[in-house]
Amino acid sequence: DLENAVLQPTVSRQHPMYELLLDADIEDIAVGGSQAREGIISRPTRRKISYTDLQKMKENASRVGLLGEQFVNDYFEKLEESGTLDSYEWVAKSDAVSPYDFWVSFDGTEKIYVDVKTTEGDFDRLIHASYSELRKMSTGLNRYDLYRVYGIDEKTAQLRIVKNVEAFAGSILSVTAQLPQGISADTFSFPPSLLDFGNEISLLLSDPTSDDEN
Repeated sequence: DLENAVLQPTVSRQHPMYELLLDADIEDIAVGGSQAREGIISRPTRRKISYTDLQKMKENASRVGLLGEQFVNDYFEKLEESGTLDSYEWVAKSDAVSPYDFWVSFDGTEKIYVDVKTTEGDFDRLIHASYSELRKMSTGLNRYDLYRVYGIDEKTAQLRIVKNVEAFAGSILSVTAQLPQGISADTFSFPPSLLDFGNEISLLLSDPTSDDEN
């Protein structure tokens, strides 16, 4: 069912709260998911989450999202150097409210939009998409792909790609169109299993010192 995401970690790995950051439910809450929030509230025994802790979790989720984009940027850079990719731009780096994170062109003519969905944990954790992202996905003016970055460990991560999510986004928006006037849904959460992701690709962060040494 469908319903309404570190360059440096903000919480020490020795801090008890770090255990919460590894929990899929906490990650889901930090990026605006409602399903996990309800699940945690209903637990008979649970650790209370303070406002400060929640803010730190949100900051960590933001940094994880940025790190995922950095992984993909370095991946595109290598493809460009090898001649596999003609050109690309990291759009979200200069426009944080853009409904996509990158555009890429493999042939020098067609632009493909790319949105990066990152988790520190497993591939199967929920993906979150905003209403503006879904609208951009569904227009069909440009192909729109989702890049799922997961299993982040130091300088490595894994990537799986699903191409052209126009129809998927359209199916969600067709449901929201039936909401009563004046009511809107801002964020949607769904499992990756609903989409036909490709094979796993291993990612490696570039060494920022290597360019300085040249």
